[in-house]
Amino acid sequence: MNKYEKGRRGEDIACKYLEAEGYLILERNYRGKTGEIDIIAKDKNVVVFIEVKSWKTISIIEAGFSVNIMKKRRIINSARQYMFENKEKISDSDIRFDFLFVDAVKDKIAHSKNIIIES
Repeated sequence: MNKYEKGRRGEDIACKYLEAEGYLILERNYRGKTGEIDIIAKDKNVVVFIEVKSWKTISIIEAGFSVNIMKKRRIINSARQYMFENKEKISDSDIRFDFLFVDAVKDKIAHSKNIIIES
C-alpha cells in the first residue's frame, strides 16, 4: 500500500467514524492556495476542519508530533480561504480545528477536538 492509498484509507475510516458520531461531511481533500484540509465537517452548528493522520505501527501519541507549526499554519490559511469562499453557507457557524489519528492496524481512533492552533 503506497502513501496515497494509506492516507485515503485512513480518511475513509475517519469519515465513517465522524458520520457515526453525527457529523455531516461537507468536503474531503479541500485544496486551497496554501494547502489541503483532509476533512471539513459540520458538528451541529460548528464547522470543523480536520487533519487526519494514518499510522500503522507508530503510537498515536507519537503521531501527534507529526503536526508541526508549518502544517498548522497551512491548515489555518486553507480554512480561511474555505470560509471566504463559502461565507454565505457557513456565516452563522462557529469553527473548530480537530486532529484525528487513525491506527488502521489496531482499528483505533484518537480524536483531539478543539485543538488550539498558533498562527
